[in-house]
Amino acid sequence: MDRELLEAVRVFCPSSSQQQLITAILDTLNTAIHETEAIIAKLKAVKQGLLHDLLTRGIDANGELRPPQTEAPHLYKQSPLGLVPKAWEVKAVSEVADIRSGATPSREQANRYFAARGIPWVKTLDLNEDFIIDTHECITTTALRETSCSLSPEGTVLVAMYGGWEQIGRTALLAVPAATNQAISALLFRSSSVVPEFILRALQHGRPRWHRVAASTRKDPNITKADVLAFEIPLPAPDEQAEIVRRLRTCGDRLESEGSMLAKLRHQKAGLMDDLLTGRVRVTPLLQEAQHA
Repeated sequence: MDRELLEAVRVFCPSSSQQQLITAILDTLNTAIHETEAIIAKLKAVKQGLLHDLLTRGIDANGELRPPQTEAPHLYKQSPLGLVPKAWEVKAVSEVADIRSGATPSREQANRYFAARGIPWVKTLDLNEDFIIDTHECITTTALRETSCSLSPEGTVLVAMYGGWEQIGRTALLAVPAATNQAISALLFRSSSVVPEFILRALQHGRPRWHRVAASTRKDPNITKADVLAFEIPLPAPDEQAEIVRRLRTCGDRLESEGSMLAKLRHQKAGLMDDLLTGRVRVTPLLQEAQHA
């Protein structure tokens, strides 16, 4: 930048006492932001540990987490997934669900097949590891009639098949009926003994196992519909599935609440910086209040 231009820039320069108060206000917000970030980091670690414990040890008849196998070996058995509680089964996805794949309507007929508001159409980047309520793009009922797209019901679990290591195995659960593109497998469960959200969490816990399936494929690895059907998951009784889901959801709700608080604090800080550092909002009333306190 030209020196003369820089010297001509006018900046807001409050008094020393006002500068100190502005600093104190922003420091207070920074402290709150850092504390909230630390809470979120801790909650994420707790949630990951809880997911592992619940998906390997489960919950006993007394509502307690089963003791680990090292303390109670009689409660566990060997399985294709390693040690699991004796009461659990291990089943392939094909034993509990049918799989449907989606399609992409012709972009050349975008006005006919796509709409700002319509039927949610899920792509890999929409898979949020949680519930899907809306999507970046929507399709029309005409697209359902004239293309290979089909509507999957609420409660369908989705698994990404394409996109390399960062994408394959990404999951989500439909909270509304929706269609998908061809990069996603939609799991339609055949039995009420399966809790869809439990299957979602079991797939998330087992996601590293996709590396065994896709590692020998091309440089940009993918998985296939057959791979998804063959994927094995632990399966407790329905009541235990539901309790595991409840506990994970409680932890997830706390994490979401702290995330909302962090976003609020960052927004508040940005607004205050803009107001206080430009003089749009003066701190004199705050300073007078502090002096008379």
